[in-house]
Amino acid sequence: MATKSKKVTLQDVEASLPSPPEGFSYKVEQVSSLIIRVWLLHPDVFTYTNEPVRTVHCFIKSGKVYPARNWKTPRIKSVGTLIDLKTLSSYTVINTPENTLINLL
Repeated sequence: MATKSKKVTLQDVEASLPSPPEGFSYKVEQVSSLIIRVWLLHPDVFTYTNEPVRTVHCFIKSGKVYPARNWKTPRIKSVGTLIDLKTLSSYTVINTPENTLINLL
């Protein structure tokens, strides 16, 4: 008998995030009933806007972590599960550890 999986909440995502880099913080928002977006808020200030400087850290859908294609949509392939999120980069999940040049050294 199949069981329904628990719906991921904003609190689940906040608890699973790695510590933000010094001076940075995260903002978690519900994009749709299925998708959660995590913003990385930067300490920088731009002179041409009063809006906070931010980048998309990742998207969460059905308990899986997705890098951003752009600020509105996730990529198709996930980079792990919500449980893995603490082990991923605190800046972004676009460049996962296995894709970085540092591993070639």
